[in-house]
Amino acid sequence: MGIGIDIKGAGEILKGAGSFAKDIRSAITGEISPEKKAELEAKALELEAQAMQAQAEINKVEAASTNWFIAGARPAIMWICAAGLFYGTIGKPFIEFVARVFGYQGTFPEIDQATLQTTMFGMLGLGTMRTYEKAKGVTNNH
Repeated sequence: MGIGIDIKGAGEILKGAGSFAKDIRSAITGEISPEKKAELEAKALELEAQAMQAQAEINKVEAASTNWFIAGARPAIMWICAAGLFYGTIGKPFIEFVARVFGYQGTFPEIDQATLQTTMFGMLGLGTMRTYEKAKGVTNNH
């Protein structure tokens, strides 16, 4: 039983990305005008927004799936990230404190918080939100 996900507009995104890559290559090899630079920046933001929209559509299809393996993967990863972040920020310091009060001098395992945050932010789509907001003029540019 295969997974059928119809991603509308994926061809347009790839076509736009190819055109964008060609423009970037010409920008790297030669002098670029301010107008062309502004055009490239606008095109980059447009492609990023299209990619975010395509990911949102994939997320909808995955969430609507009746197959627990598909619909449950993202929540499982998010719960793992949440548990790891809880352990690293609240659980481990508290456990260490209690252990020291009772005289235990051993060490407790570390969990790489940067990896957890990168995974979680990527899944939540938080990595590009600041760029998108700045482009739309929602936030200050500092």
